[in-house]
Amino acid sequence: MQTTSHTSPRIAFGQNAGQPRPITDIVIDGLTKCRDAAIKLKRNGYTVISCITDNALPTVQIQACRKTAEMIDLGAACYYMWRTVDGERERHGQFHIEGVRVIWVERGYP
Repeated sequence: MQTTSHTSPRIAFGQNAGQPRPITDIVIDGLTKCRDAAIKLKRNGYTVISCITDNALPTVQIQACRKTAEMIDLGAACYYMWRTVDGERERHGQFHIEGVRVIWVERGYP
């Protein structure tokens, strides 16, 4: 059985080609992507709540709104989790923009 291990992103060019990218560079790239996505979301009328850069795919959390419901109806976004918290129903939606995952939470839906 062949196994694979997770490898760090590598530098592609220059004298350090093939070396692992410094974690600081990876974090800065994630922050930059989150910032760019947050600006675009704000310009499109969304309310940005938070940014998460501690994983491979930077994530921006927005407030649920009419536009998120429209995106679900058009198939441009989807729900990825349903659960009940303290007796209240909750569902989580997502879409991608600018290389960033955009998420939101809807509570108390019918």
